[in-house]
Amino acid sequence: MKPGSKLANDVDLEEVDTIEVEEADKDDFPLTGAIRIGEEIIEYKQRSGNSFKGLLRGTRLSAIATHKEGELVLPFGYSNPLAQDLALIVLS
Repeated sequence: MKPGSKLANDVDLEEVDTIEVEEADKDDFPLTGAIRIGEEIIEYKQRSGNSFKGLLRGTRLSAIATHKEGELVLPFGYSNPLAQDLALIVLS
């Protein structure tokens, strides 16, 4: 059986708080990581049960999109929150 789950409800373009799936096996989805729904990659800061919270949408060169209930949700690796907090230094 493939790792992953299905969306529990529709996801619109403005959703940035929580995405819920029908079942989230703890072995399939890390506590912090990224998921793939269709062509969109979504990083999340926390997985709690069947919910992914603290979303960062359209990451890893993907585009934010709407998604329908029942759409396949696949694990897409880990995220590195530390890298997002690093300051950008521009040398001239």
